[in-house]
Parts: sequence; structure tokens; C-alpha cells
Amino acid sequence: MEIILAVIIFVIVLYIVWKQGQKDLIKYENWKTEAQKIALQTPNFNVSDEVAPHLSHNADNWYIAIDENSKSLIFINKIFEKKIIHFNEIVDSEIIMDGSTYYKSSTSGTAVRGLVGGLLLGGIGAIIGGTTGKKTAVEKVERIDIKLTLDSLSSPVLKLCFWNLETKKTSTFFKDAIEVVEKWAGIFDVIIRRNTSK
Repeated sequence: MEIILAVIIFVIVLYIVWKQGQKDLIKYENWKTEAQKIALQTPNFNVSDEVAPHLSHNADNWYIAIDENSKSLIFINKIFEKKIIHFNEIVDSEIIMDGSTYYKSSTSGTAVRGLVGGLLLGGIGAIIGGTTGKKTAVEKVERIDIKLTLDSLSSPVLKLCFWNLETKKTSTFFKDAIEVVEKWAGIFDVIIRRNTSK
């Protein structure tokens, strides 16, 4: 009897967690659709690429769109505040994993840490997937941000969360997230290099 009761409780808890996940997903999809509308309605801005990481409990959500023709980006946060940044305003970018900088690109050059062993993917992904000079590699990751430093005295830092759920580095979800981080870190890197070459 106790085993049957334990199974019933387990099934109920599992259902509640699944139901909450479905609510979060619907909330995320509605938010993303609204953010896309805001970007598309922005004058003189044509979306050439976009990203909106689906974060745990929809915390710190950002919609990011890029327009290569106008050389600008739109950032829309979870409460639909919009920020337009021109390419020449981006001074540097960093990938921050659980509070530590793993990759930095700036107008003064590129600094990289964490290249030793444990490669997960090529390029930036290898840096995030690798160790940081410690004897034991960190097997789990809780948060990954891309931090932009802007040429602005009033708002010099913009931190964009791309992952916020503790998971193993070997998981498929994490590998998919790294591909997105790698792509957008690469985009910011190209923008910075173009700014430097002017």
C-alpha cells in the first residue's frame, strides 16, 4: 500500500512540474511573439537575425535582433523595454560563465582564458566547455551571460543571459545553448573588429 501511495504522489508531483513547464513555455512564446512585433514595427530597422533564449522560469529574458544595413541592434527585455544600440557603440564583449569571464573581445584586442583540455565544441564553445586551469573541470554550469560594454556614460553595461539552469556540460540542452552563445559572441566579435578597423 505504501508503495502504491508513493507512486501516486510521484505521478502527481511529476504532472504539476510538467504543467508548470507548459505554462512557462506558453508565457515565453507569447513574450517572444510580442517582442518580435516590437522589433518589426521599429522604423528603419529590418531584422536580419534574431535570438530569444528560453530561460528557466522566463527570468532575465532578452530578445535580440540585428539589422546589418542600419548597423544596429535591438534589445527587448522581459517587460518589453526596447534599447537600440548602434554597432559603433559596442566597446567590448565577454562570455561570463557562473561569474567568471571565459572569453573577452574588445577594441584593444582579444583575451581568452580556459583553453586547456576538456573541449566541448570548437571556437568559443571549446573555451566554455574546457577547464580553467584548475585540476578538475567544472562538470555543471548554472548560468551563461554575454556582457557588452557600451560607449555610454549613462548605461555602460548590458548583460544578456543565455542560460540559467544548472545542468551538466555533456547534456544536449547545454550543447545547443553553447551553439547559440558561440554564434552571438561571434557576431559581437565581428562588430568589435569592424569598429577597430575604422
